[in-house]
Amino acid sequence: EKPLRLLSEKLSGAEGRKQAALEETGNIRARLDGLVNDRASAAEGLKKAKDEHARANAKLATLEEMEKNHESLKDGARSIMLMEGRGGILGLVADVIETNAGFERAVEAVLGDRLQTVVVESHKDGIEAIEYLKANSAGRGSFVPVREARSAPPVPVQAGGAVMGGARELLSEVTVKEGYQCIVNYLLGEVLIVDDLTSGLEIWRGGSYRTLVTREGEIIDPQGAITGGAANSAEVGILQRRGEIKATRELVSRLDAALSEAEEAFAVIEAAIKGTEATLEEKKEGLHALDLERVAVESELKRLTEETRRLGGVEQAASVEIAETGRRLSEISVKKADLLKEREELERSMAAKEEASERLAGEITGLASKKEGLASVVTEIRVALAQTKERHESLKKLVSEKTSTIEGTARRITARLEEIERARAEVEAKTSQTGEIKARLEGLLADVDKVKKEEVGQNELLEGLTTRMRAVEAELKSIKSRYSELQELKGELTIELREMELSAGNLKEKIAERYGTDIDTFDAASAGVEGDGPPDLEALEGRRTYLRTRIADLGEVSLSALEEYAELDSRHSFLLEQQADLTASCDSLYAVINRINRTTREKFKRTFDEINAQFQINFPKFFNGGKAELRLTEGEDVLEAGVEIVAQPPGKKLQNITLLSGGEKALTATSLIFSIFLIKPSPFCLLDEVDAPLDDANIDRFNLFVKDMSQLSQFILITHNKRTMEMADALYGITMEEPGVSKVISVEF
Repeated sequence: EKPLRLLSEKLSGAEGRKQAALEETGNIRARLDGLVNDRASAAEGLKKAKDEHARANAKLATLEEMEKNHESLKDGARSIMLMEGRGGILGLVADVIETNAGFERAVEAVLGDRLQTVVVESHKDGIEAIEYLKANSAGRGSFVPVREARSAPPVPVQAGGAVMGGARELLSEVTVKEGYQCIVNYLLGEVLIVDDLTSGLEIWRGGSYRTLVTREGEIIDPQGAITGGAANSAEVGILQRRGEIKATRELVSRLDAALSEAEEAFAVIEAAIKGTEATLEEKKEGLHALDLERVAVESELKRLTEETRRLGGVEQAASVEIAETGRRLSEISVKKADLLKEREELERSMAAKEEASERLAGEITGLASKKEGLASVVTEIRVALAQTKERHESLKKLVSEKTSTIEGTARRITARLEEIERARAEVEAKTSQTGEIKARLEGLLADVDKVKKEEVGQNELLEGLTTRMRAVEAELKSIKSRYSELQELKGELTIELREMELSAGNLKEKIAERYGTDIDTFDAASAGVEGDGPPDLEALEGRRTYLRTRIADLGEVSLSALEEYAELDSRHSFLLEQQADLTASCDSLYAVINRINRTTREKFKRTFDEINAQFQINFPKFFNGGKAELRLTEGEDVLEAGVEIVAQPPGKKLQNITLLSGGEKALTATSLIFSIFLIKPSPFCLLDEVDAPLDDANIDRFNLFVKDMSQLSQFILITHNKRTMEMADALYGITMEEPGVSKVISVEF
């Protein structure tokens, strides 16, 4: 009974501990839900950080590309900077100057186009550069020799007066590259920086003969002329653009750090979640083990209770049987004693009563038989008693074994409870660590918001640059249209000029035929008036008769022929001027077109090579092997050459894409599209049932690549494939619950 009572008490205690463990598991679940929410917030913040990082990188790449191509320079300076093998060319004036933040407009306002002045080694290099510009009709440019330039030392600010009222040398806000101080001193040595126009005018009225400039770029020259106003928002100076590039690089660096911290915080939260999930799983396993042990203990307790109850009944029956046997043994013992007494009496009386022995022999024989029967009964009772005792001992041993088993189970339950306590301590430690991570994540999200605000300003500048680029493209389109119009006008004027020349020739021939005179050699001598003496009247009369005859023979004469000739000659001169103007315009347009074609060829070839290299990397990833490349068809001009896609999937020979199967064509085209995206990323990509011809293995590779590419761009896929739908972050379906009424249903994962 005592082991059963102890087992019942332990079972009750285990039930209480299980309830406590269930409550603790609920707390762990609640903390896990909090961690999951934190992970979702961290994932969203991480996604925002990645998006902002990608935008900043794209903006920086655009600015650096514009800077690399010198798009803000005029034709002459740009041609020189892009010239191959430019010996003696050291760069631009803008390349040797670095301004402090906020002073870019002031320096650009003072220097203006001189920022685009090309720095050369000597005058000889400058002359060679000018000859290059002339030979290629590439515009004009200015050149300053660094070795032969005359330095103008900076003039110190005069003491006293308004000059000291906040004015200082502009050179103090400029850092000059080593070896170029003489050039910058010459350009900025006579310039003072002032707070505003009012203070600048006070300094000028005080007798200053130096150029004054504000930080906003407003200028007061030594003669008192004021220059200022609002600049075109689309126009960004060289120094401002370089300042923007520097700021964008710093922004990218900050975003890199913020992104790394966000990824680290996300990883820490992810690790904490995994640890908590593992702890929760251990708790579940522990609870499950406790349930199994509790069920086993309850079953064992129930069995032992029934066995004890059954053994109690058997023991009670055995006790009754033993008592009855004892009672019978007592009776037999009494009878035996009586029989012994009777035997003694009989033996004592045998001698005296020998004659009665025969009579009593039968009675004695009967008593002996009765004695033997009683002895047999006693033996049977003793055997039954021994069996009952042996069974009782066996039951005691079984109860002892079950008690040991119950005690072992209780010890295991105690060990499990101790493990639960240790797990609870670990969960509390993880909870404390999660709080620290959450605080750190909030700080990182605050930094990301700050960086995002800075990005807004950068986006405005980018929009300005985009507007300017569109304006330049529109201007180029207008120039091309004007060129076409001038070409048509040139043709028309050429035809008209030829008609005029033909008309003038016909008119000269008519005058020669009618009057016998060449209009080009006509002079007064042909009138017949010669010498200083008196005229010969007869000769004159004959001449008059002759002329009248000639006039009569001529018939009607056009009196306006000379005027018509003058008009035609004037028209001819005008047409020649127009022709010269058209020729000059055509030459200029040809030069622009040649420059555009040259730049286009360079960019096309560079971009083609980059995409081809990326395509050769991506193709084996999609096909799990093989190779592919892009080839230009035969042609002297790359702009007129075609592009051929040659692919070799695993196990096949190298062949044109037109010879591939539908799935191979789709996979090859997708590989090429992603290669272009990796070279020139786009914010969005729309794919319409690209995966339709693909099998399951290729769809898995396609989905994996799209998942990786979604870190750079947002992908919108139109698909009927279940594998692709499983990979999506959001799902939009079109259904028609009612005939003729379409409904959009969205699901976010």
